[in-house]
Amino acid sequence: MGQRRASAYKIKSILAFFFVFKDIRTIYVKKIADSFQTDLRMGSNFFFEVENKDAIAPVVVVISAEMIVVLAHTENAEAVCIGKRRVARRSEFCDFAAMPKPFPDAYTHSHTVSEGGQVSFECTQDVEIWPWLALNPIHPILVQTINFWGSVECGETLGTFDPEKWSALVHCEWTCGAPDAGLPVRGTYETIERGDKMRYQLRFFDTDGALIVRISGQGVVFRTRNFEGWREHAKEKFKPPNTSDFIYARANAVGVATQSESFLSPLERDSDLKATGLITKQNGLRPAHPYIGGSGDHVNSTHMGEVGRQFAELLVGAPLINRSGEMSFTHYVELGRPFEVELVSHDETAQRVELLVRQRARDCTKIIMTYARSDQ
Repeated sequence: MGQRRASAYKIKSILAFFFVFKDIRTIYVKKIADSFQTDLRMGSNFFFEVENKDAIAPVVVVISAEMIVVLAHTENAEAVCIGKRRVARRSEFCDFAAMPKPFPDAYTHSHTVSEGGQVSFECTQDVEIWPWLALNPIHPILVQTINFWGSVECGETLGTFDPEKWSALVHCEWTCGAPDAGLPVRGTYETIERGDKMRYQLRFFDTDGALIVRISGQGVVFRTRNFEGWREHAKEKFKPPNTSDFIYARANAVGVATQSESFLSPLERDSDLKATGLITKQNGLRPAHPYIGGSGDHVNSTHMGEVGRQFAELLVGAPLINRSGEMSFTHYVELGRPFEVELVSHDETAQRVELLVRQRARDCTKIIMTYARSDQ
C-alpha cells in the first residue's frame, strides 16, 4: 500500500457525477469511517479532510433517492465511505443571485424532501416583511422575487446553497397561470434536465391549488473569484455621470403608483424604438422603492423584469398583464448609470415583445415577454 495521505473532497465539485449515471444500483461499502460523518451537518462548507489508502478518484454512489455517499476507491478495491448527506442536486443550478451574508427572514418554510429529491414548501403571507405580496401574484416584480427566495431557500434545504459565495442568475423563464389566481401559499422545487444542462424549476400554487407561475432558471457561482474586489474595480472604471436632469416617463404611462417607481424615459422614436433607463439606490431599492430589494451591487433580475413590463406598457399604450417571459443575462447593469432598452421586435398579434438592454455599448440583458391587455 502507498503512503497514507490526506485528500480534501468538496461535494459541490463532484455532484455532477450523480447525473452521469442514471441507474446505479446500491453499492455496499466494506469499510465505513464513521468518524468523518460528524462533519456532515447543515451549514458546513462541505469540505472533508479524509485519510485513505492510495485514493484514486471520488465517485458518487446513490444509496437512496435522497442520499448520496462519496466513496474513495483504493488500490485493493476496498472503499472508504468519506461522507454522506441528504443531497441529490448540483449546487450550481440551485444557487443564484445571492449575497454572502445570512438572510434574517424566510419567505418559504415547512420544507420537505421527497424520495425523488423534490422539495415541497409553504409560503408566508406576511405583507409587513414582504410588501411585494400586495402586488398581483403574476406581476413581474413578484414573480422574480419569489424566484429568488424559492431557489435560495430550497437550495439551503438541500444543502446545496452556500450563503458565503456570491452567485448570479444567467437565464430564467416563466409561464403564468390565470390572471385571477390568488397569492402563493405553497410550491415545489426540483432540478430538470434540458439537453446537456441542468436547471432548477419552481412551481407556486394558490389556496385553491391553481398554478400561479412556473419558473425555470440557471445560475453560476463565483467560487474562487474575489467578487467584491472585481466588482469594485468594475464600478470604479464606470463613474456615475450627473443624472440630475434625467426625465422619467410619467407614472401612469408605465403602470406604477408613484413617480419614483418609474425606471424609464419616455420612448425615443428615432430609427430604432428605444428608451433610456436609470435605476439608482434612491429609486430602485427599498425603502425608497416600495417592493424591490437586493444587494445594492447592481441592477438585478427583478429590476429587469419590471423594465420589460414598463417598456411594453409604453409601447402598447395600455396596462398589461404578464403572461410569460424569458431573460438572459450576459453582463451586469450598473446602478446609477443610464442604460438603453432597444426594441428588437414586437408581434402585436402574438402580443410578444423582445428587448435588448445595453450599457456603454455592451449587450447586458435580453428580455422576451408575452402579455395580455388588461383593458380588453
